[in-house]
Amino acid sequence: MTTLVQATLQTAVTTLPNIIASIQKTTIQIGNSSESTPQTSVTVSIPQKMTSITASAYTPQLKKTTTMLTSTPQTQFLNTSTEALTSIQDNLTTSSSSLVVSAASTSETFGSAVINTRLEIKFSSPLPSKCSVLSAVKRLLKSQQTNFTDSVKMLNVTYEKISDTSYAVIFTFGLSNISMPNSTELRNFTYSKLQSSINNALNTLVNQPEAEPLEPQSCNFMSSGHDIKGIMEYFFQNGDIRAPVSYLNELQRQRGMQM
Repeated sequence: MTTLVQATLQTAVTTLPNIIASIQKTTIQIGNSSESTPQTSVTVSIPQKMTSITASAYTPQLKKTTTMLTSTPQTQFLNTSTEALTSIQDNLTTSSSSLVVSAASTSETFGSAVINTRLEIKFSSPLPSKCSVLSAVKRLLKSQQTNFTDSVKMLNVTYEKISDTSYAVIFTFGLSNISMPNSTELRNFTYSKLQSSINNALNTLVNQPEAEPLEPQSCNFMSSGHDIKGIMEYFFQNGDIRAPVSYLNELQRQRGMQM
């Protein structure tokens, strides 16, 4: 749609100088004629490709021109009409330039993203060891990673002890060939799509299909050029309805094997 309106405005801008030159020529002829010269009829053709938006924008000026045709002497009318058409030409040129800028700012590009998902888990019992946690994750990755979409890759897994009763597992996901607006200020929709993709990948990895899907408690994304970085945080404790069921079950098996 933007391309069509641009082409229409360019056609109008190109045509108007010819119309103005024709009117100016007629003005000179009328100015040199005698008082008895019959009234001259002047027809101004507006390009058919002009959109309804453009036409409606300049309807008041065209109505003004029609009124002057019946009430103003020919030379004065033609001079005034020339000024009106010149004003229209300037406005069309400005509108065309604005559309070019708008189109450039909303055009698409491709980039990549690195998203950290942080699962913070609080236990009432002694914490599992780092070895148990990473072994459970490795086991899950081996069985579930083939279910990720082609654009989502697991880059890293980190264990972090927070206190004697809580710890975090940080999954770092990478995504490539992401379509996004050139302008970093117009990427909210891109961030929403990334959040959905990563949340689905995380649920595929650590949750069971029939369980309540996990949802992040907080999300934050930022852009730098064609790169996006983000963090999504999840918090769990014993008794929660929503929990990483597959991960907890596998962790329990790993702890039993190490006892």
